[in-house]
Amino acid sequence: TPAVDTGPAAIEVIGVGKIRLETQLRNALSTNGLDLRLQPLLEVASGRIAGYEALVRWTHPERGPISPAEFIALAEETSLIVPVGEYVLDAAIGALTTLRDHGVHPLPFIAINVSARQLAEAGLIERILERTRNAAVPTACVQVEITESQALDYRMVREVIAHCHREGIEVALDDFG
Repeated sequence: TPAVDTGPAAIEVIGVGKIRLETQLRNALSTNGLDLRLQPLLEVASGRIAGYEALVRWTHPERGPISPAEFIALAEETSLIVPVGEYVLDAAIGALTTLRDHGVHPLPFIAINVSARQLAEAGLIERILERTRNAAVPTACVQVEITESQALDYRMVREVIAHCHREGIEVALDDFG
């Protein structure tokens, strides 16, 4: 098997590629170059769609589809996870208003993944409340899905969950245990 180059030049190439991809992700955010996909969540007992999970996707203009594992990891490493999360929130609320305007009643919920970094960002729940209020969408239509992470502060998670429940926002825990 050929040896893998891990010398300074190889590391520099990887670093430059990462910086370039970060810049391109920033550009995608500023030009609405990300897509929101809604994955149906089936209620097994009734066989009906109970809600949706918001999935963000990125089709790079040169590389084509970028794996969420790659660009979400990059966003987590940088400060970009917060604006990516805001983009997803705006797009999810937009999808709910479109459903409402097309006569869907009752409105389903849309689960939005929230990372440890987003949870630590001041005012997350207030921003969700402001957007739902401005769009005239019930807060129960937005479900905050907290993903387990080594960086999670469980005291803060407990406070966020309590705040969400006081405001009528559902919470789901993803990948715990």
